Amino acid sequence: MVDPISIIGLVGQISDLIQRAYNYGKAVHDAQSDMRKLYTELLGLKGVLEQLEKLDIASAEQHIADLIHLKEFRKTLFSTSELVGRLVENLNKKQTSSRRVNAFLWPWVKDDVKADIQDLERVKTWLIVMMIAENSTQMEVLMTESHEILNIAREGQARGKLKDQDRLLARESLFFLSVALRPLTIQELAEAAVLDDYNARIDDEYRLPEPMVLLEICQGLVDYDTATNVVTLAHSSVRAYITSSHTREGDISWFGYNIPGIHADIANKCLSYLLLEDFQNGCCTNDELKKKFEDDPLLRYASQYWPLHARLADREGRHEASALVLCLSHKKAGGGNFSFWVQCLMPYTPRDTITASEPLYYASSFGLSDLVKSLLTSESVDVDARGGRYQSSALHVACYRGHAEIARRLLDCGADINLCGSDGRTALFWAEKLGRTDIVDLLQDPKYAQSKEHTVMALSDLPEYIDYPMWLCCACNGGPQRGRFKDCWGCRSHERCEKCIKVAG
Repeated sequence: MVDPISIIGLVGQISDLIQRAYNYGKAVHDAQSDMRKLYTELLGLKGVLEQLEKLDIASAEQHIADLIHLKEFRKTLFSTSELVGRLVENLNKKQTSSRRVNAFLWPWVKDDVKADIQDLERVKTWLIVMMIAENSTQMEVLMTESHEILNIAREGQARGKLKDQDRLLARESLFFLSVALRPLTIQELAEAAVLDDYNARIDDEYRLPEPMVLLEICQGLVDYDTATNVVTLAHSSVRAYITSSHTREGDISWFGYNIPGIHADIANKCLSYLLLEDFQNGCCTNDELKKKFEDDPLLRYASQYWPLHARLADREGRHEASALVLCLSHKKAGGGNFSFWVQCLMPYTPRDTITASEPLYYASSFGLSDLVKSLLTSESVDVDARGGRYQSSALHVACYRGHAEIARRLLDCGADINLCGSDGRTALFWAEKLGRTDIVDLLQDPKYAQSKEHTVMALSDLPEYIDYPMWLCCACNGGPQRGRFKDCWGCRSHERCEKCIKVAG
């Protein structure tokens, strides 16, 4: 059994070191920033150890003690004690009564202290994750009490299920934060944590009554910024630990996962969100869309980032089927969930443009090769169907984005190489213009050039004006106009017109 006195003794050591770190920061001006970090980590570690003491592990039954990997736990406590002792020795050795001498000595101890701070962070992370995974009855009671305060417990739920629910919420939250492609608000994280594949809709019955409960459940593994409302992992070591080999065995393995697998789960969560019944009627008015963004916290993130998570995910995951379901909803009246998703991406695009765009165009644009393959094998697919604001084909956008594998697949299915977009440009033009030599070679392969009895059109074959940049004339033309010309239409000399904006192209 783990002797609680060792924990109590370690808490005493840390309390003494906290005071020493505070005094050192006052004595050595250059060390104040690092001492604040050390002070913060020590306070956090002290709180974790005090929580472990409350669990009264020594009095737990034998099979409970086995669950926390007794030897590893003892070893961690011993290593922590050594680490604290080393920090005390360093701070004592390099501190004198003279501030000038202290400032002179600080550079020699700075690197050691920074390394020790990182070790403290790792120890704290290990202990916290171990506590979350702990199955003791004391932990169950503590969790139950905290949730009664926050009114999470639902009528009719057994006490044992509360623990499992908390573990699930902690796991989902840590996973999402580990791979999030932009900072998440606490509301976005809370929405994602409760979402699963079986939700047809999400309302107050499914949502957490108070999103801040996640901070309590994650027990110090996350930080919350009250000014920005953003929640992040407390330290990069949390992410490293979750995805390390240390979490692949035993009870704590439930919190371990590989990064591509987490991306697949997040992509599927985002797709499940977009497939909710509330979004099945296709495009809506701008006012209605604005309200949906306000009422459904995860909508912005889900609509913008599911394709990126899908590209970073394991292939043949659950998200593949969900993505295909989203795309096939395009055939429903109003364009279904698919058209609603496109509207979220381009909220000010005319409805006719959105509903006319085929899923194949967007799958090709985002580089989702497996989804492109699935769509090409579905019924009545038009490989040359146009989409987007510039009425381009899937081949156009695949070449523009540099997705060579998708371009090859489209060509194998008979995509027209010489099809022009609304600006009169072909896929080959963009491949040459952007220096995508692999795609240029592909498009110039004789077997594709002859597939539709077309002649391959090169950049040099295009009219002279076509290679000029696009200009958006905001004022000199009497209103917003755009086109590809040598000079701005209004002033005939774009170098002298400060109100004309060159658009990439």
